[in-house]
Amino acid sequence: MLGTYGVGRAAVIGTGGEAAGVWVDASTRSGFAGDDLVITYTPRFVQAARERVVYTALYNQVAYPQAECDRVGADGVAMRVWVSYRCRTGVAPNYTLLVR
Repeated sequence: MLGTYGVGRAAVIGTGGEAAGVWVDASTRSGFAGDDLVITYTPRFVQAARERVVYTALYNQVAYPQAECDRVGADGVAMRVWVSYRCRTGVAPNYTLLVR
C-alpha cells in the first residue's frame, strides 16, 4: 500500500503512475479516512536517469494540491517506489509530481 488519500484521489494517482510506468498495477480500497492506493512495483535503490511525470494535483479537484503532491512524493520515497521527487507548479496553483 502506497498510502491513503482523499476520496477519489487514489484512483487518479494510481492511473497516473501506471501510465508513467512507475508501477505495473494499481487498485483502490475505500475506507473511513479516504481511499487506499495499493500498487505493484519494483523497488528502486538507484535514481532513474530521467524524471517521469506521475500525475498533476489540480487546484479545482483537491483542496491543497501542494500538500497532496508532497505527501505522495514522500510516500513513494519511503516505499522505494522512486528515489527522489519534486513538485512543480505553473501559472495555476496545480502541482505536478515528477519522480526519479
